[in-house]
Amino acid sequence: HTSERNVTGVQTCALPISSTLDESQKLDISVDIESLKDQLVKSNPDKTIIGHLWTRIQDVATLGGFTAAVAKVVPLISGLLPS
Repeated sequence: HTSERNVTGVQTCALPISSTLDESQKLDISVDIESLKDQLVKSNPDKTIIGHLWTRIQDVATLGGFTAAVAKVVPLISGLLPS
C-alpha cells in the first residue's frame, strides 16, 4: 500500500525502527510527529494540540527507548507547550 510506504518513510526519518514498538504504536507516533510538525509551521500554533501530541510522543518514545531524542527536542518546543 502507498500509505504504508509513506508512513514507513516518516518513521525512518523520525525515529530509528524499534522492535519494542508494535505496528500500531509506530503508526501512531508517525502521525503524531507529522501533526506536531503541522502545528509548528502555523503562524499561531495551538498550544493545547501541541501539548496533547507531545505527551503522546513522549509516552511512546519512552516505551521505544528514545528518551534521548525527546530530551533534545524539549528545549526547542518548550515555549509552545501549555504551562
